[in-house]
Amino acid sequence: MADHVLLARARQDLGAFAELVGRPLATWQAASLTLERRTTVIVAPRQTGKSRSLAVLALHRAFRTAGIRVLVVSAGEDAAKRLLSEVRAVAADSPLLAGSVVDELASLVTLSNGSEIRSVPASERAVRGWTVDLLIVDEAASVEDDLLHGAALPTTAARPDARIVLAGSPRGTAGAFYEAACRGFAGTDVHTVAVRWRLRDATWISAEAIAALREGLPPALARAELDGEFADIGDGLRLFEDAWIDAAVARELPGLGSLAVRDRPGGGPLRLGVDVARSGHDETVGVQVRGGRVRVAFAGHGWDLMRTAEAVVRATCEDRLADSSALAAVDETGLGAGVVDRARQLGAPVRGFVSAARARQPQRYANVRAEAYSGLADALRDGLLDLDASDRVLIGQLRQVRWTTDRLGRILIESKDALRARGVVSPDRADAVVMALSLDAAWRPREVLSAEDRAARELEEALAIHARAVRVQEARLRWNHPKDWAGGSVMGNVLGERW
Repeated sequence: MADHVLLARARQDLGAFAELVGRPLATWQAASLTLERRTTVIVAPRQTGKSRSLAVLALHRAFRTAGIRVLVVSAGEDAAKRLLSEVRAVAADSPLLAGSVVDELASLVTLSNGSEIRSVPASERAVRGWTVDLLIVDEAASVEDDLLHGAALPTTAARPDARIVLAGSPRGTAGAFYEAACRGFAGTDVHTVAVRWRLRDATWISAEAIAALREGLPPALARAELDGEFADIGDGLRLFEDAWIDAAVARELPGLGSLAVRDRPGGGPLRLGVDVARSGHDETVGVQVRGGRVRVAFAGHGWDLMRTAEAVVRATCEDRLADSSALAAVDETGLGAGVVDRARQLGAPVRGFVSAARARQPQRYANVRAEAYSGLADALRDGLLDLDASDRVLIGQLRQVRWTTDRLGRILIESKDALRARGVVSPDRADAVVMALSLDAAWRPREVLSAEDRAARELEEALAIHARAVRVQEARLRWNHPKDWAGGSVMGNVLGERW
């Protein structure tokens, strides 16, 4: 086909242009972006190629007509830079766009025909004052309504033929993006059309991966993340279903002691989670988790930090002697930092837990607390936990935990202040369970052994009893020399009580 024919097709057809510049779009992507109406709303889960499609669209509109002004507004500065980088990469790689000039300081790409593409973060200062032929708002659900209505949309007011694209993941059932999508889907606004993208349409993601994602997400969030459906989260959805909690209460996993348990049915290393309080109605509590059995090790009100640190030592030292992998996670925010320092000084195996820290999957979870609570939800849903039926406090707290999403669409667990505002006590015991499970990146109990293997482990346990006795004797000898041991009298008292 002659070059002039290819160019003519590229100017008229987004799909042909995408092929020509080496960034082919799926048929359903290109069909969604014909921009036949003034406003096009794209409701798209993550990983469906939304940002790449928008970059190609911006270049196509600038390429097809000389002197066009395109403004791309992203939810944040980093997102704006990423989208500009995508535009720059396409322009640099394609001979069709030779002569394009990129001014990164001005966040501007200028084509040889005089058209411009500007990418800016969603701020009043960056958006207001422009007059454009195409406005693209990426992650529109995360852009404040006042900014969208007051600054972004007015940039097209002076151009009767201007076009607007609002694209984003579905987040809640409120706000300008949601309302525009509703008008587009319902057909009540002749100037607006809405299109829903779904993860299953993305051929680059396998059906098995999608099924695994669906299984690992709360149902409402799965509809948003995978199916492009708006989830009504309001003030938050409950994280744990009653059926999961009830099943965990009814479940009875083996109640093993601290000896030779790592490979026993239901066994595994001890994990202790500790939530620290000093005064008021909040509770200082330590919760042990071993092989799925969740039990309170200690709890009390008004404890000073030294008493809490000693409780951590008492709850872990026996297992530490028999099992070097035992660990405790202590809330290190605020008062808990003192407990962490003192418990470590006394020889306890402790790690600090900072709920506001960065999650391992920061694109999905707002912080470590949200990621850890989601891990607890997985364990309950998959039937891996045995909750103490007599612990009505913990059970009640689990029924109250809610999740929502932040402005970036990441999972966020309701804060303690928000709980108090609606008359719910602090979930101290639930937090302790979460901290215990957080010590393992992918927590799972050991698989159940056969009767023969179990009998073999009985022999190992008898041998472990002897080994522990030897260790205890060695420890007592060390404790007779305080200069060699930081535990001092506290560990000596523990020995006297345990043996």
